[in-house]
This record gives sequence, structure tokens and C-alpha cells, in this order.
Amino acid sequence: MKGLMNHCGAKIVTRGDLSSLNDPQPMSRTHNPIRHDYFVDILKEHLADAGYEVEGETYSLLRRYSKKKKQAALLTTDNLFGMFEVNPSDGDYKSGELAQLVGFRNSSTMHFRAGIGCGNRAFVCDNLCFSADIVVGRKHTEHIKRDLPELMKNAILEMKMEFLRSEHRVDIYKETDLTTVDMHHIVMTTLSAGHIPSSCISKWVKLYRNPTHEEFRRKDCWGLQNAFTEVAKMWNFPVMQKRTSGLSKVMDNLIKLDDRIKERIA
Repeated sequence: MKGLMNHCGAKIVTRGDLSSLNDPQPMSRTHNPIRHDYFVDILKEHLADAGYEVEGETYSLLRRYSKKKKQAALLTTDNLFGMFEVNPSDGDYKSGELAQLVGFRNSSTMHFRAGIGCGNRAFVCDNLCFSADIVVGRKHTEHIKRDLPELMKNAILEMKMEFLRSEHRVDIYKETDLTTVDMHHIVMTTLSAGHIPSSCISKWVKLYRNPTHEEFRRKDCWGLQNAFTEVAKMWNFPVMQKRTSGLSKVMDNLIKLDDRIKERIA
């Protein structure tokens, strides 16, 4: 499955590679890390319980060791990033435009908490756009294996609602035409919120006006979002996930997305 970008030393690995890793070692008295394959298995289990089938999977691993000669065998960075493409049950609302994605991460070296994110890929391209980051909300401390299944279950329920929201978002973005003033306002608001560096603004606007794919040659929110995701290809996966999620929040607020979804389903 395409789409997982590695620009900072991470390498694509297989599910089998994760199983072959040694157990992670605690980095402090209270640190109790979990294996990457254990986290993946719990996630898959709860996706299945929620009615999702994993149709594609990609894993990326960033591992670094201490540069000190006396600690050469000490693992200082052990971070997993991954992505599933999932197929939901037939009863869910579908716009027909998107592949649904679940991005996830886990660190055994205290860099961040375990978490998942909701995303999508338009069928006409490999560009990714994430609309929500859902932190599983549990530090790697004592009893994490006891607490993680219930936390994951709640996270999947939250994710399922976000997927439904994403499907409505596509239709509403297509209904929301943009004037040049509107487009500039969204671009500058996104810049001010820190979701895109100033060096990328020109490329974003050019791709909006002259898109790579004919299907996105449109002056609405859908066209502007897909121009952004084309720019996002240059960023590594964690940065891309954070910035596209930030753009979604900016655009959703400006067009009052939640109010418009309520009107659609009333």
C-alpha cells in the first residue's frame, strides 16, 4: 500500500519483522513499554469488532542506538508508524470518493504515547489527508496491558464517528465554492495556525489553480484540500498527518461543517 513517507531515517518493515524484535526494555523505574506487534494486534482486533476489515497495511520503524561507545547496544529510539486501509460494514454512509485509512504509532522509548488517526485517500490519487488524531491516552507505565484494550475500544468508536463525518465532509467541501478572497483567507489562516510553512504557500496556491489531477480542477474546498495533500507528499508521515489534520480543522471551522452535517442528517 502506497502513502507512508519516510524522510528521517525510518525504514519500511513487515509485520513479521515486528514479531522478530526483542522485547523493549524499560527506560526508567516506572516505564513499562509494550511491543509494537502487540499494539498492532490489539488495534486489528478492535477494528474487526467495530466492523472493519484491514485490506492493506504498511509499517515503518525508526530505531537508533546510543552514539556513546560504552552504550553502543542501548536503543535510544524505537518508534513505530503504520497505516491500515480499512473497509467498513455495508451499512455505513459512503460518498464513493474515499479509501478509509487508520494511521497509528507507538514508541517503546518514551517519545510519545500510542495513538491512532483517521484519514482518507481520494481514489483518483495516492495523496493522504488526516482529519483527526486520536490519542489512545495511556502512558507506557504499569498496567498498560490491562488498560489498553478498553482504551483502544473507545478510540475505535471515536474513529468510527470521525469516518462518518469525513464522508459527509467530502460532499460539503464540493458544495462550498470559493472566491479568490475565500481561498486566500483559508491559506493565511492555515499558515497562521502553523499547519503549513510559508515556503510551501506558493506551491499550494499553484496546485490549486493548476492541479495535477483533472478531477481536482475545481474552485471549491475539495479542490483546495487536494492541492494541499499534493504538497504534503514532501513531508514525512508524522508531519503530514499532523498538518493535514490541522488543515481539516481550519476549513471545518470556517465553513461551519458540523452545523451543515446536522442539517444533512436532520
